[in-house]
Amino acid sequence: MLVTVEALKDLGGSATIQELDEKVIELEGVTEAEQAFTMPRDENRTRVNYYLAWARTYLKRGDALNNSKRGVWALTEIGSAISDLSATQGIYGQVTQEERERARLKRLAAKKADADRGEEIEVMADDGPADEEDWKSALLSVLGKMDPAAFERLAQRLLREAGFTKVEVRGKSGDGGIDGVGVLRVNLVSFQVYFQCKRWKGVTAPLAPPA
Repeated sequence: MLVTVEALKDLGGSATIQELDEKVIELEGVTEAEQAFTMPRDENRTRVNYYLAWARTYLKRGDALNNSKRGVWALTEIGSAISDLSATQGIYGQVTQEERERARLKRLAAKKADADRGEEIEVMADDGPADEEDWKSALLSVLGKMDPAAFERLAQRLLREAGFTKVEVRGKSGDGGIDGVGVLRVNLVSFQVYFQCKRWKGVTAPLAPPA
């Protein structure tokens, strides 16, 4: 579990399962021969992938990780604070019945909150364009105030959620933006895509000159 957390930190706080497994294998120095070991009752599943899947499961139960519907795993605040092995000991198989019940109630409360937010969004959608501009302005304000490292992690997460893999930030610009590269797979073909994420504060973004 600890190396899973460390791998996610190295990958910018989020990763697909494939990216995460590859990074753990790299950090742990797992040999090709060891990667070929399969489970006794399932020869189609390797042992390393099996154990890493359980590591993610326990970390999620301990609220250290979460995952989206697109299979992108990300660190939570709890996960980001984990720095040594002792921090994971309370997660692995040590959950009491009381803690399980608290976790269950927390999940139910989160689902209810999501449902309530969904109803609120539907009501806001009927209020017209003015409200739409309000939430856009609020979002832009938050993005403009984000720490550069947090903006970098957000950009990586958004690209991963959009289907990119191997998302890597190559450089940072003076306007608070970032430059990087990722791989996008379309059917059987993979493309290397270079991206730029820019931020402007207090000014209007420059328009492209007419063709």
